[in-house]
Amino acid sequence: MKLIHQFELSISDDKLLKYLSSDSQTKSTDKSKLFSLHGFHSENFSLLKNEIISIAERNEIESISENEFGIFYVVSGEIRNPDGKHLLLQTI
Repeated sequence: MKLIHQFELSISDDKLLKYLSSDSQTKSTDKSKLFSLHGFHSENFSLLKNEIISIAERNEIESISENEFGIFYVVSGEIRNPDGKHLLLQTI
């Protein structure tokens, strides 16, 4: 089953910008470091947003779990970095 058939897909711009706005002078997360290493920055956050949504559009749900925050769908796939290389990513 694919998410696109079940839900309207959306990603919060604020959430992506939070991941991408960390730098070496602040407490950065593993996600911000990873995205930065692969060319994704706050200036081009819409590229990352589109790539993550495309994972859900192209790939099947791998697993579903639930906790007090809601239901989580795990989908993996490749995204294209700004430099044209591919990166395997799992999105929840």
